[in-house]
Amino acid sequence: MREAFARGVGHPDTFNAILADDDRILARWRGSATALDGLPYVNEYAWVMTMESERVTVVAYLDLASLDELLTRVN
Repeated sequence: MREAFARGVGHPDTFNAILADDDRILARWRGSATALDGLPYVNEYAWVMTMESERVTVVAYLDLASLDELLTRVN
């Protein structure tokens, strides 16, 4: 399951946890990229995925303080 999920979301830096229960999956991970100003952007994410009738619903959470810092920097 972990490998299949990793192929589906791209290339997160680090998976902190992947938990599955019936038709729900929780994935916590850290991702990073280089922002337009050349500095790193690092954030923590949590995705809650629900599988139902061949459809996947995703609710995504992220660290808004990190996002705000990025947007302030590159704006």
